[in-house]
Amino acid sequence: MAAILSSCVSTTSNTAPSGFVHLAEAGPDVILEIRYYSTYNFVGDRIEGYEQPTALLTVEATKALKTVSDDVKKQGYRLKIFNAYHPQKAVTHFMNWAKDTDDIRMKAYFYPNSDKSVLFAQGYIAEKSGYSRGSTVDLTLFDMATEKEVDMAVLLTGLVRRAIPTGAAVQKRENTRASSRAICRRKVAKSTPYNSIIA
Repeated sequence: MAAILSSCVSTTSNTAPSGFVHLAEAGPDVILEIRYYSTYNFVGDRIEGYEQPTALLTVEATKALKTVSDDVKKQGYRLKIFNAYHPQKAVTHFMNWAKDTDDIRMKAYFYPNSDKSVLFAQGYIAEKSGYSRGSTVDLTLFDMATEKEVDMAVLLTGLVRRAIPTGAAVQKRENTRASSRAICRRKVAKSTPYNSIIA
């Protein structure tokens, strides 16, 4: 059903289609920063199909994410969502961008250690996207005490930066990041079969 809906869902409507939910309405504690609506993403432009800074998910995924949100809030965190469902026209936008190997405006910010020419081969860009099913999200934890995002060493709504940690201080930082990512994984796995892209 989600696959059928994904071909007709639009981010331009204030009313979510049957089977989908506006995440902000179902999970008021969730923070939205929809980067594909802005120019701060790995492409450097607003992505086609993003006419509003909204996040759509299937009803089932939204219920599960709400459970995770309630759980982490008890520990002093809020979920921050960067991306959820995106329409096929967004996937087409990504495909066209990836083929233009001269456009590397955002390389330093989102894929500093990867050559754009290998993005297809490494699976970062694909003709079919799990996001078009409405059951995948990009997220991080927001610490309510520090009022900052938890450092997970992941460039969300972009490509993962992988670095080799060296030195005791750097290793301690990497361990903290890994612990933060593990928190997200455990909470999501406990509540839902759906996965985030937390790496």
